[in-house]
Amino acid sequence: MVEDLKRHVLVLGAGASKALSSSFGLGQELLYDIHTRVDGNLMMPIWNELKIPSSTVNMFKLHLGYYIFSCKNGSIDHFISEIEDFPEFKNDKEDLVRIAKYCIVFHILGYEGALLRDYPKMDISEIENTWFFSLYLKIKTLLDEKKLDKLLLLTFNYDRVLEYFLVSFFPDYPEIKEFIKTRIIHVYGEIDSIDNVKFGAGNDKLENLVIDNIKTIYSERLNDTILDENGELSTRDKCRLELGTFPEPKAISLKSHEKKMANMNIGFIGFSFDELNCRFLNLSNDNRYNPKFKVNIYANKYDAMFELRRAETLKCRKVRTDFNFSYCSAEEFLNEFLQN
Repeated sequence: MVEDLKRHVLVLGAGASKALSSSFGLGQELLYDIHTRVDGNLMMPIWNELKIPSSTVNMFKLHLGYYIFSCKNGSIDHFISEIEDFPEFKNDKEDLVRIAKYCIVFHILGYEGALLRDYPKMDISEIENTWFFSLYLKIKTLLDEKKLDKLLLLTFNYDRVLEYFLVSFFPDYPEIKEFIKTRIIHVYGEIDSIDNVKFGAGNDKLENLVIDNIKTIYSERLNDTILDENGELSTRDKCRLELGTFPEPKAISLKSHEKKMANMNIGFIGFSFDELNCRFLNLSNDNRYNPKFKVNIYANKYDAMFELRRAETLKCRKVRTDFNFSYCSAEEFLNEFLQN
């Protein structure tokens, strides 16, 4: 029997969660949500419990407002980096970063809660017209064939949508918990596992959460280690190893990966190809392993302009010249991607 070497890596950005529930805020939307609520009735009790002065909260809101006005394509990651680096924030840096990270957790839990309202029954009929349905069918096949190790999910999102959908639709498969543990990588961390913090949980005890789980693109860029304190590959280098973009020479040999990578299909949905995220994955690295990169660029009916597709395509081509492009919905793209 010939061994099936075909493997799939799916890279998910914020747009993937947005496609499942419109309540999820993308970069600028999240900034607006945080700016609106940070000093409101829902969040002020959290700052009181954490003993963060209201003057510091007001300072955070003021500078976030300036940031939103100045940066058309800003992100909470970049705003946090300014707090960490700029001398103006030196005396209040610790509390300001805490506010930012608790705001992220607060809103992600809120977005998760909104998704629960969008899928009240959590049955197959509710997901048939989403990209997750294609993923569900693929995982069901891999479970039957005992080949779950052929699929890897790399997500840049803090939310636990993948985990929640998987345990909801595969409640009788213990293999799914192992898959979640070993085959889903949250590039910048997550709120916490759904076993520890209920999916879409209320924010009553938000101050008890460990916000150290929340990493940012700028903090992770400083991590140049290959192995962590446990002798394991760092998250960054796990991602690069799986994508075949691990720079050479390094502390480990990639020769054993050559055959694996030649049969690797790598797809992206809801991923904006932000320059720093691309650097994190080392996507521009040319290598001899020749994985197949497949990118979907989708403009909805209000934005479906030739110029937009051109701009996004050129943006991606600056990262790599060997991307294969499609221009369809996430559902159509994923259905085709996972079949090949």
